[in-house]
Amino acid sequence: MKNFAMLFLLVLLASCAQVPRQASYPLNYQKTMQASEHWNDLACRIAAKVQPAVSPDNPVFISDSDVSPFGIAMRSFLKTQLQKRGIHTTENRSNSYELVWEVQQVYFNADRFNHGHGLPIGLSDVIQNIFIGGVDFDFYKPHSEIIVSFELLQKDKDLQLSVFPVRDTYVFYVNDYDRDKYIKEKTLEYHEYKLTSN
Repeated sequence: MKNFAMLFLLVLLASCAQVPRQASYPLNYQKTMQASEHWNDLACRIAAKVQPAVSPDNPVFISDSDVSPFGIAMRSFLKTQLQKRGIHTTENRSNSYELVWEVQQVYFNADRFNHGHGLPIGLSDVIQNIFIGGVDFDFYKPHSEIIVSFELLQKDKDLQLSVFPVRDTYVFYVNDYDRDKYIKEKTLEYHEYKLTSN
């Protein structure tokens, strides 16, 4: 009995000394941005959220601060999608509504794969591909992701940004070779030097 108690005590101590085991999140799906039409789809989703929050009498200024290829295209797509919904846009920043967004790039160094693709998961992927489409059969995942956060700002009577009627955030995979589409393009700076002799 004494030996059993000692063994139980050792097992109890060993179990208390362990660190938590690593566990994966449940299987989920995350879209990949890999075409301009995907940017247009995001603009459509943003415009649908903005529509019920704005007054028809006040047009929306769409931010022009993001001058990356993504940002320039997004501004054009948003203008189109808002106007399709009867929301007027303006180039006047002093208007009461301003639609802004920011893009954060995240790069994971480690290779990432989908593990545990057994028969049940594989069959569910096939069924989803038939009826819904867009299933990822590639086990390898890009290292790059982007986090796109947007908000509709409303200015008070003194034109101070104070009210945030709409805000949302989206996360996407991005192909590693396309990361530069979300970065401000660098412009060359020219400097003129005048040489003088003594």
